[in-house]
Amino acid sequence: MSGRRTPSSRARAARLLRPARGRGLGTLEWLVVVAVIGIVAAAALPSWMGHLERRAVEGAATQLLGDLQYARSEAVQRNEAVAVTAGANCHVIHLASASAACSSAGATVPPQAAVLKSVVLEGRTAITAGAEGGLLRVEFDPIGATATFVGVATGTASASWLLSNADASVTVRVSINPGGRATACMQAGVPLPGIADCGS
Repeated sequence: MSGRRTPSSRARAARLLRPARGRGLGTLEWLVVVAVIGIVAAAALPSWMGHLERRAVEGAATQLLGDLQYARSEAVQRNEAVAVTAGANCHVIHLASASAACSSAGATVPPQAAVLKSVVLEGRTAITAGAEGGLLRVEFDPIGATATFVGVATGTASASWLLSNADASVTVRVSINPGGRATACMQAGVPLPGIADCGS
């Protein structure tokens, strides 16, 4: 063997045990990283979905409160009665002189000029009648901006709609008093920012 040196077994073993520079992660390391990310994501998904449902109900309640105030102010400004009619997942603001209905397809109000605003809620949120039962429509009078409830007993102190997610684990009650004032409170679920519990 002319001048050619062969590495000794000891030198060969030291080279194999020495970490390689610039090799990056191997296949096994990447599989472990992907598995850990998958486990963390699977654990966080139910919590995230619950958060999205709470926010959808909160947004729908805020929207309905704002629209009730809008309808009340439009009645005074137009000097004409304005109504808010609710459906299963929608509500429509219209002149009280016209009958109205709404669905996920939108508002049905003849003549169409009577519609002031139509809102269809996300698929995560539904509107139902409150404990007083049957409230589908509230009319605001232009004089005094007072409210009249259609579908509840005469002289009822207040009437309400319930907004909830699919399994009703998050429910917000939006109530209207005869003076035309709308309020919201949490009937079920984790409290939402700015919405007090109905019991307090």
